Amino acid sequence: MRLIELTADRPSFHPIRFRPEGISLIVGSRSRKGETDRDKTYNGVGKSLAIALIHFCLGSNRVKAFEESIPDWEFNLAFQNAGGIHRALRNTSRQDIVIFDGQEMKVTEFREQLAKLTFDLPAGIEGLSFRGLLYKFLRRDKKDYVEAEYTSGDHSPYQKLIRNIFLLGFDMELVTEKARLYQRLKRIQESNKSLKDDPVLREFYTANKDVDIELSFLQERITKLEKSQRSFEVAEDYYQVEKEANDLGIELQTLKNRAVILENAIKNIGKSLEVRPDITPGRIEAAYRELESAFRPETLRRLDEVQAFHRHLVSNRVTRLTQERRRLEHELIAKERSIRELNEALNEKTAFLGRSRALDYFVAIGNEIANLKAKAQKLQDYRALDRRWSDELATTKTALQQEVLRTNQYLARIHPRLEEINDIFKGLSRRLYPDSPAGLTLHNNDRGNQVRFDFKVRIENDASDGINEARIFCYDLTLLTAGHNHHVDFVVHDSRLFSDMDPRQRVEIFRIAQGITKHRGCQYIATLNEDQIQGIEGYLTVEERQGMITDNIVLTLGDRAPSEKLLGVQVDMHY
Repeated sequence: MRLIELTADRPSFHPIRFRPEGISLIVGSRSRKGETDRDKTYNGVGKSLAIALIHFCLGSNRVKAFEESIPDWEFNLAFQNAGGIHRALRNTSRQDIVIFDGQEMKVTEFREQLAKLTFDLPAGIEGLSFRGLLYKFLRRDKKDYVEAEYTSGDHSPYQKLIRNIFLLGFDMELVTEKARLYQRLKRIQESNKSLKDDPVLREFYTANKDVDIELSFLQERITKLEKSQRSFEVAEDYYQVEKEANDLGIELQTLKNRAVILENAIKNIGKSLEVRPDITPGRIEAAYRELESAFRPETLRRLDEVQAFHRHLVSNRVTRLTQERRRLEHELIAKERSIRELNEALNEKTAFLGRSRALDYFVAIGNEIANLKAKAQKLQDYRALDRRWSDELATTKTALQQEVLRTNQYLARIHPRLEEINDIFKGLSRRLYPDSPAGLTLHNNDRGNQVRFDFKVRIENDASDGINEARIFCYDLTLLTAGHNHHVDFVVHDSRLFSDMDPRQRVEIFRIAQGITKHRGCQYIATLNEDQIQGIEGYLTVEERQGMITDNIVLTLGDRAPSEKLLGVQVDMHY
């Protein structure tokens, strides 16, 4: 895949026509050469915008700034691959659509088409996509120039690794397998933790209870309740019978209380009948004689009459008490009969209630059984899961260890291939920093994460100014020339790559790019500030200046007027 040209449907736009091979430079010039804040004159002319528009035409995510600031602009990118020349048109106000070779399609479908043209993507490998891989050749944002291995499409260490491994032609299955096993390990651990947070199970971990003992206890309770439930007779009139039984109980108690009163009354009458007058006839006669001396005889009754009266009084008392006792005894007999009848009725209803249960009580027992069974089932499921997870945990850990051994064997086997790539990278880096050891390192990562390899792109002292950018350049050119699984024939760098670089290394970068692109028939595209070119002129011959820089400038942008900027109009936007 090579870039041919970038155009727009507005006449003010400055089209960019890339050289089919070799170097293509987009240069930003400055008008106020005496200003101390020189960077301000380069910002906003459109150098970085050009790279963003290439991404836009190659299916980037929606760019809100384009829609708001330059609505209804249509950009057209022409590119070539082994199948011929293709064109991709995308409108800033209809960003979900791309017109590819005259056919309108969704952005997702367009990306799939580009992936088939550009990369030899294997099926089912997570993390490999056209957009994610494109950034390795078309660095755009500031964060793309922090480290060689990383580009802004890499949203995780796994993605960063799998894309680099893919482009270098190393074994991706080792990478994906460790990621799969580690994710499986985390799922087991997280699922186990989540299950232990269940209110039923949390009790066992906070109170140090035993699942097997609790299950046995629950089963005993369930069996007992089920047996009781089977013996129940559900009575629809249970509550009516229960009320009648309660009423009978109250009536029976009233009768029993009355019977006790009658029994006591009868006993008292019996005792009264046993009592006899304690005045003998002799004492009555003596008393009478004493009265005769005190009263006149005509005022007193005859003695025989007194005695007769006394006998009559006693006889009447006995008769009255006997009759009352007889009446009470008859009433007691009636009460006792009623008591017996009520007892029989109460016993019958009590027996009925003992055999039967109300429906809601029956349902309540059923609910209790269901709750106990649910709790028991949860414990049984957990016990089974715990055992299974224990097996899977051990199996997964064993598999991870086996993968460590397999990876060590693989690294030993592909060492010659790694050295071939290293020779290319080291050859490029030595031309920039002859005295700094450099190389690509690929080590087995046996730590607890999903990253299979520790992959590093190093130039010693690469933390110093300029060396980091040189490291990025050398790695990108290594992927371009010695990479695998891609059909990309260009590398694009923004001017920020050259900002902190020593002029001598900057010169050598263009010499390297000139040589490689001419030899391999590919493209090196870069944006430059005018002072970045001026800074290297003292290290170039006249022929080099002309053939390597001047002849390769495909577009010069300025800041003197909006017409000199890429869009040809003044637009302030952040993209």
